[in-house]
Formats: sequence, C-alpha cells, structure tokens
Amino acid sequence: MTQEDLAEGAGVALTVIRKIEQGKDNLSVAKINQVLMLFGHTLGPY
Repeated sequence: MTQEDLAEGAGVALTVIRKIEQGKDNLSVAKINQVLMLFGHTLGPY
C-alpha cells in the first residue's frame, strides 16, 4: 500500500500520512483516528 492509497482510503490528506510516518507531534487525534479506523483501531484516552 502506498502513502497515497492509505491517505485516500482514510479520507485524509497525503501530508497527514507523511507526518505520521515522520513522527510529527502536531497532528489531531481525529486525523490519526481516521487512519487507524482502516485497521479497526482508534486512540482512546490515556
């Protein structure tokens, strides 16, 4: 799966996928959850 495929499947911008892969810390939980939902997961409260 390419970054483009992942972004399209999750309904997020390609830049979101790239930021996740680079470990950037300025991402919203909502965007991360959109990606995680493709794999049946979400982030919850700590």
